[in-house]
Amino acid sequence: MMMRRGWRWQPIATLVALVVLLASLIGPLGALLVRYPPWPLEAVIGDEYLLGVVRFTVLQALLSMVLSIVPAIWIARALARRSAFFGRSWLLSLLGLPIVLPPIVAVFAITAVYGYNGVANHVLLALGLPRLGSVYGLIGILLGHVFFNLPLAVRWLLPLWERIPVEHWRLAAQLDMPSRTCFSVIEWPAIRGALPGLAALIFLLCLTSFAVVLTLGGGPAATTLPVALYQSLRMESDFPLTAQLALLQMVLCLIVLVILPWRASQATDEPERLQRVDRHDRYSVGARVSDGAALMAVTLFVGLPVLAALFEGLRGPWLQVLAQSAFWQVWWSSLWIALGSGALALLMGLPLSAGMAQHQARLRQWLQMGGLFGLAVPTVVLGAGWFILLRGNIGPWGSVLIMVSNGVMCVPYVLKMMVPAWSVLTAQYGPLRAQLGLSERLWWCRVLWPLSRTALGTALAVSLCMSLGDLGIVAIFGDQSSVVTLPLLLQNQMSDYQYGEAAVTSAALMLTIGALFALVDRLVGGRHVYVHTDVHKDVHKDRDDE
Repeated sequence: MMMRRGWRWQPIATLVALVVLLASLIGPLGALLVRYPPWPLEAVIGDEYLLGVVRFTVLQALLSMVLSIVPAIWIARALARRSAFFGRSWLLSLLGLPIVLPPIVAVFAITAVYGYNGVANHVLLALGLPRLGSVYGLIGILLGHVFFNLPLAVRWLLPLWERIPVEHWRLAAQLDMPSRTCFSVIEWPAIRGALPGLAALIFLLCLTSFAVVLTLGGGPAATTLPVALYQSLRMESDFPLTAQLALLQMVLCLIVLVILPWRASQATDEPERLQRVDRHDRYSVGARVSDGAALMAVTLFVGLPVLAALFEGLRGPWLQVLAQSAFWQVWWSSLWIALGSGALALLMGLPLSAGMAQHQARLRQWLQMGGLFGLAVPTVVLGAGWFILLRGNIGPWGSVLIMVSNGVMCVPYVLKMMVPAWSVLTAQYGPLRAQLGLSERLWWCRVLWPLSRTALGTALAVSLCMSLGDLGIVAIFGDQSSVVTLPLLLQNQMSDYQYGEAAVTSAALMLTIGALFALVDRLVGGRHVYVHTDVHKDVHKDRDDE
């Protein structure tokens, strides 16, 4: 009887979270499509402008996906083969930085390195070589997307390498397998199952990218669906075209999303059992050269833009910027919006994670589809829906709508962190819970919270940082709302060629995100602890209280 009382809240909470999540996504989008129906479909498909935008959107997403995954395999293999070297932990931390780095900051960092007056051109001129071409256009978009998704792919693939049984490497050493044979016989079978899900995820992220394309696109020839939607709404006030672009965006994303959960589960639903192996093929000259080149290349590709952005920021007019009360108002607004978005992401993501961890496979797949639906609706589309629904009168609702939209955007990342952790705990301690008759309160306080605290802290930190760096919905609202965030301020400064102030804002945003991530991850994530040893005494106390 107590078990029924303890479990009663969980299905209700999961259902409520799913309804709120879908309503937050479908409501503004439905308002946009109902008010300006993009029918008939033949007119949408036959429009040459829309077809050109769709072709470029898919092309840049495909190229970004390939350029991110192929080098990631090479780099992840080098990291797996060099399991211990000086600076390895620092390199892994560096590869985690783009995940929480705001896209607009990454754009500034890329232009600081590859722009006309960037570091790369200064080095080339010193060597007597010609300058690089323009960083704007397709090249700049690919640079921005690979900067974000290459580290994501490396961190996705590396655990798969480290899960390969030690016995396989011992047998390979006994047979004296060359490196190429080791890859085809041992390593490729271990990673190929995760590649479709990884490819779908990166393709979807590039399909919905906004800030990178808006800033580095360079003109109409390099326009994607999110940017075209922004231009049709904010610059042309063409609401029927906005509805058509939103529909096309949704169709493309849903096609990918249908594939994503089925494939990605192979790489995300199992606990990580990482191990370090002294491989026999790591000592050859070819392996040393290949691995060294891979590690050096990824360090320079990811680390150089970050260092350049920090250097530009440190030498910027800090006193002039920090003395402005408007800057601090923007900083506080950004922080409070991020905190609200992170809280909403947890309120929606945790009940969904509990439902996915405790229910059967079929129901779990439906919950996963609902939770990942946020990936298919970019904040630009949500902003357009809210803009139409409120007839442009955003007013004081700006902060609330940004919180809700960013919270919805972060739910898939909460699921990515929490579902594997809670699935493992449910499988390991679920039978013991049934035997002891643990109530929901004790199950959370004595098992879930202590053992999943690290994952929960990381999920909250990632949600806060992603919300703090998002540019989509606040750019859609524009002057219709009094809300200005740090990414919007940085984008405006870059558009007005205020590079000194932009450098300071970029560095301030990076430092704020780094401090916020470390603080939340430490306070909430804490240290790894074990299940309370007095759980039996707590069971009896809980029964007495009831």
